[in-house]
Amino acid sequence: MKAKTTQGFTIVELLIAISVMGIMSALTTAVVVSTIRFYAFTNNFRQNQQAGRNILDTITTDTRFGELITVTPVTTDSLCVRFRGDNNKTLFYKWNPFTKNLIRFINYTNSCTSTGAFTKLNPDTMQVSQFVVQEVKPPLGGGNVTSVVISLEFVTGGSGANCPATNIYCNKSILTTAITLDEDL
Repeated sequence: MKAKTTQGFTIVELLIAISVMGIMSALTTAVVVSTIRFYAFTNNFRQNQQAGRNILDTITTDTRFGELITVTPVTTDSLCVRFRGDNNKTLFYKWNPFTKNLIRFINYTNSCTSTGAFTKLNPDTMQVSQFVVQEVKPPLGGGNVTSVVISLEFVTGGSGANCPATNIYCNKSILTTAITLDEDL
């Protein structure tokens, strides 16, 4: 009598195959999750770069078409612009270091205060870690041309003003612009 043979996989072979499939699935999932996270970070970074450029463009346009009133001398974190005509509209840009927001106030009181209608200029994904305004006066006998240098530093993907070295999904960016004003105009 001949022994009957059955064909199939042993339990050990099945366990090895399932283990290999599990490891491959885990690696594939890790790659997909990492790719999605990187895509989200680069998308936020790109949007924040554009928002930073838009903020500086808005401030530049307002400053060029207005009359510079003052740059806060102590903290250098604000800029005040008054417009000729236009019901004495005053624009006041103020950075809040606690909320990491840059706010634009519009008031008609002819003063540089944080009152009146306001707009938050930075999107929620953008934390403004620094807003510096410097007024550069010409040397004596150099005419009436004043420059204002504005630096905007912001963080994408981090918490607060810092990007830990271990966080590859964090970036600190600095945008700077210089505005030349002729006070004789």
